[in-house]
Amino acid sequence: LKLGADTALGVDNDPQALVATRDNAERNGVDEASLTVALPGGYPPADWHGSANLVLANILAGPLLALSDTLLALLAPDGVLVLSGLLVSQADEVIAHYAPALALTLDSEHDGWGCLVGRKN
Repeated sequence: LKLGADTALGVDNDPQALVATRDNAERNGVDEASLTVALPGGYPPADWHGSANLVLANILAGPLLALSDTLLALLAPDGVLVLSGLLVSQADEVIAHYAPALALTLDSEHDGWGCLVGRKN
């Protein structure tokens, strides 16, 4: 939101992370009406389906695989998906899993952790 997005959705399975998100948004002067924070399934999917120009997920490879349908459904046409929190050794598996929907590439790595990026066609 600070970089120009009109709206943002933050989802986490840890309620404390949602509290921290709200606190950080307030400290940074983010308009509360522009930010939705929710537990998984705690937001109206129809409101967000296919509307995100950018989806960021920083979680382990297992959840990135399990949540692929949800993450991809959020992406708008030509939207960008950024996946991090996975080991570089797991990148090929995640890339192959997402391949039917979009082409991910290993964009960066640090200390054995990787970041994948792809654009929805």
